[in-house]
Amino acid sequence: MKYINGPSLAAALADNSTIIRNLSIQERLQIALGIAQGIGELHLAQIVHRDFKPENVLLSQSPNGIYIPKITDFGVSFQLSVASATFVKDSCGTAGYDAPEVVIGNERPSAASDIYALAFTLYELLTSRRVFHSFKPAQILWKFTMCGERPSNWHDDTPNPLKQVIEQAWCIEADRRATIAQIIHSIRKALDRNQVSCLKMLQKNNNLRNKIASVQLEDFQEFELFALNEFVKRMTIDDCEAMQIFIDKLLPTS
Repeated sequence: MKYINGPSLAAALADNSTIIRNLSIQERLQIALGIAQGIGELHLAQIVHRDFKPENVLLSQSPNGIYIPKITDFGVSFQLSVASATFVKDSCGTAGYDAPEVVIGNERPSAASDIYALAFTLYELLTSRRVFHSFKPAQILWKFTMCGERPSNWHDDTPNPLKQVIEQAWCIEADRRATIAQIIHSIRKALDRNQVSCLKMLQKNNNLRNKIASVQLEDFQEFELFALNEFVKRMTIDDCEAMQIFIDKLLPTS
């Protein structure tokens, strides 16, 4: 297994580290998207994580400073198509993140139970608040798992549609939970609404700013300028490399 030189999401949240304090809403959403896509890839492979939680998300920092989430600890994971009923009979997860149907023993862990854990993890990422930190396991099971108490201290900058999907994802009833596709779609929509402007992107990339400055805009037709403007508005901070390639195509060859 590849070594990840970075803290877990749980450690970053517990220490209120500079990692968490300095993350913008866009950066949190990008991490959230990476986590959700990772869970989605597992489910496409018919794999249930079974013990998903912030402790099992490592934050790996890329050379350009972007934090990339890595899902870890597959010790109790199983593949739906080959796991025996006996193997998945008991709960092996963590209080609070274990779905009600798994705790009670009515159903074996499933994609829906991973979704339940994902919802609480995304809430903690987006709000910097540990939901279960001050409770004992028995209290967690009673208040949250059995009675359905849920956190509600959302940050104002969290888009309402995304909040609604996350709140749907932690429903007590497994068949009422949001799907992983709905969660990924909602995060992408939130990123689209909260995307950085072209100016902010350029502030982080002097080379790209200089290239754009050399483009003679008067050489373009009105529709071409409109199309370029719409394209730039949809750029996010991690698209700088793609933007550089695009600008290189616009520059006259010497």
